[in-house]
Amino acid sequence: MSKTDVERLSLAIDNLIDGWCERRCFNALRLILQCWPLSAGLTDDWEQLLNGLKDVRIFAAEEITQPELMILNDLIIAIDKIVHRG
Repeated sequence: MSKTDVERLSLAIDNLIDGWCERRCFNALRLILQCWPLSAGLTDDWEQLLNGLKDVRIFAAEEITQPELMILNDLIIAIDKIVHRG
């Protein structure tokens, strides 16, 4: 994964977090801030982020908007490729 790809993912996550802060989506924030920002960027960190994003999708679904859900799904797909690259 290139540096530009990682920067795009990071920006997308930061934008989601900014929106959730503005709307006080505490469940989504609680779940994502456990694993963001990445501490070292190793595979374990990416996997923890992947799980955090999935948890947001499941446990904070009532707080997130449809456009955010689409971004969340795209992030999950992209990060899953990072974690499970073979």
